[in-house]
Amino acid sequence: MDFLLRALYFGHRRGEFFLQLMKGLNSAPVLQWWKSSPLGLKSEFFLFLADHLDEADIDRRNLQFLVHLWEPELAGSYRQLLARLNLNQCRYLLSKTANRELRTLLKSREEEILSAQENRYYGLLSPQELPNRPLTVRSGKGELIKAALFQLEKVTLKPSADAGDPQGLRSLLDAAERIYQCGLILDAWFLLELIYQEYHSQPGPEDSRPSSSQNQRLSRLVGKTASALVILKGELRLAEQAAQLCRQYFPALETDQRLYPMLRLYEAVLSSTGKAASLPWEILSCYEGVQQVFPEDSLPELRALEDLQAAGRKLLEVGHHWLNSSPAEAFILMELVRILREHSLLVLSKKEREMLLEDYIALWKWVPCHRFINSEIVDQLAQGIQPQVRQEAEQILSWSQPGIPASLLTDIQKRPELYRGGTDPIRNLALWGFLWGVLE
Repeated sequence: MDFLLRALYFGHRRGEFFLQLMKGLNSAPVLQWWKSSPLGLKSEFFLFLADHLDEADIDRRNLQFLVHLWEPELAGSYRQLLARLNLNQCRYLLSKTANRELRTLLKSREEEILSAQENRYYGLLSPQELPNRPLTVRSGKGELIKAALFQLEKVTLKPSADAGDPQGLRSLLDAAERIYQCGLILDAWFLLELIYQEYHSQPGPEDSRPSSSQNQRLSRLVGKTASALVILKGELRLAEQAAQLCRQYFPALETDQRLYPMLRLYEAVLSSTGKAASLPWEILSCYEGVQQVFPEDSLPELRALEDLQAAGRKLLEVGHHWLNSSPAEAFILMELVRILREHSLLVLSKKEREMLLEDYIALWKWVPCHRFINSEIVDQLAQGIQPQVRQEAEQILSWSQPGIPASLLTDIQKRPELYRGGTDPIRNLALWGFLWGVLE
């Protein structure tokens, strides 16, 4: 260490010296050298270490040497350093030391972190309140938003100095997925833009670029989000609108192959009006394009009229299954089933109509908007089904009427108790819809 001190520290390369010192402090000879070092050098090392903690996510096990460096004269330096530790690092060091003074400082830092977590995001980030089960679009809005906030916290609290860090990219994509599940479509889109700019637009070495699997996941998330965006906007030429969005914001990213066929199918469904003796050719042509990009889902054939009844049931099942992971695509299949019924090309039993309406309700709970629940959908599907399902759909229609969601903003200020505890979830979601700009 004396040689490194002369060569690096006194050679104006102090950062390199302190890095070598940090690597060696788990060995007895280096610790012995440390104990005989001057206090000024020790204090300077702690300042370097505090800055280094800010720049890199250091594994907690690589900080164990801190429990061996304690001496009362360094208490001030320890306080400054411990203020940079995260909860996992702090608790790990607590488990490794019996020194009373150091444990007091570590416990104080632990309490500070926990208090900050309780107050951050209006107290939503309580780990005890997060469910252990996997979350999907059908999960409660509160659970999904908490999970999204926790995922964003991981990204915020563990920045990577290397833009090519695969774990950092994976965490960011997880965060975008959570935000999409919440129904915050524009927010998910903006985060995906930031991810793309960070990992694709910045020049860098080849080995720092995202892997093919990461690119595929990013492409899939962009496709799902673009699909939801154009459907919610309600504009014509949906596939063209989605293509413009992808070209403008993700020019070098390969487009998700499922995006355009699904949107063309929805365009065909929207343009199909009135009764028909057979499935309109445009719908059939677009549907066959969808079959080609979803080979693993075994989508049924629709050409033979005699097979349409069984095919409709299969489409109903596939849409129900897709709803958990790809709600916008599930919606398009659900609309196809509904138009087949309106063309009198298939008959849905009460149970099947109830299942379809429940899926529309689930979509509305994902993004509360008229596109997913409106009087046309309810009138077509609600007759004769279970009263509780019909009543929930009618309640959604009632709270979604123009002007009602906007009035809830005043209502919550006057009667906040009505919005606590989840006693009237439809009312709460209607307010969400107004705040998100999808209900008036």
